[in-house]
Amino acid sequence: MEKPLLTTKHILDVETQKYSNEVNNAIKKGILHLKHNPCLCGSRGSDVLISSNDMYNINMEIVLCKECGLIRNKYIFDEDSSNLFYRQYYRKLYNSNSEINSYFNKQITRGLGFVKLLKELNIFDKINNIAEFGCGAGGILYPFHNEQKNVIGVDFDKDYLNFGQKNNINTVYGDFFTIIEDDSIDLVIMSHILEHLNSPIDDLLKTINKIKTGGYLLVEVPGLYWKSPNNWFNPILYFQNAHVYQYFYKQFLCKLFELLKLKVLYGDERCTFICQKNCSSIIDNNICNQLFKTDYKKVISYLKYNQRKYRINIMKDKLYTFLEKVYHKNKQLFSKIASK
Repeated sequence: MEKPLLTTKHILDVETQKYSNEVNNAIKKGILHLKHNPCLCGSRGSDVLISSNDMYNINMEIVLCKECGLIRNKYIFDEDSSNLFYRQYYRKLYNSNSEINSYFNKQITRGLGFVKLLKELNIFDKINNIAEFGCGAGGILYPFHNEQKNVIGVDFDKDYLNFGQKNNINTVYGDFFTIIEDDSIDLVIMSHILEHLNSPIDDLLKTINKIKTGGYLLVEVPGLYWKSPNNWFNPILYFQNAHVYQYFYKQFLCKLFELLKLKVLYGDERCTFICQKNCSSIIDNNICNQLFKTDYKKVISYLKYNQRKYRINIMKDKLYTFLEKVYHKNKQLFSKIASK
């Protein structure tokens, strides 16, 4: 078997490890079924195996496409298993030590950032009706609600939806495409949703249909080249079994949105994008073959560099902590030595 490019097993808390074992056992026993996941760019070429596990130690083959440079899960849950996973395992695994209130507050922070960005682009006042695809607890919509906008969030998690409703957010249980009418929304928000979708291009097309001509689409996904505050990160710590695609990058998404007849008003390497729907033109069915291509070797070098730098910094932190403990235990001795 091919050796993964990045190798790391994580130390999880007891509760998270329990849920991780449940998912691995469900896959092993065939309760959760996997199917092959071809790359979004349509490539049938070879992939590079990046990792054999995700951040929760779930056994997943995470691969890099040699054509477009996207990182994806080689195998994903089929439709029935995906529904079962999100109903029975997802929130327990991903929020095992997190209260809904804490999650809601984090969402509010993202929502405030989106409001600020829309105001900087001078389009906030043009927006009245806002719909969020996969709203969770509705925290992202909270700042929009406070700005007197009409908001609706759609999701399948009743506990999270109920929490949003208690905070006066209009959250609804069900399928976004069924609930939201075509050509009815000024702004659709998809914050960390696209990477979870089995058919992202098809779902983007259906989402665009919900937006009025002249309206806006706000998309945020994991950005491969986004610089963290420390300018280094361990990519494997962000790989998730729930992601169909682990990372995107700016050039790829700019090309994708262009092919979808959207005007990109804002885009960055964090992969936060604001696009405008200018027409209802027929989309070229040959999109996959026109998507941006990149040198996959540059992506490999970038991943290796970041993991190496991450490990060096972890070792430095451990050494500093060790020396600090030694110093405090022998403080008087060091003082005597220094005084001589």
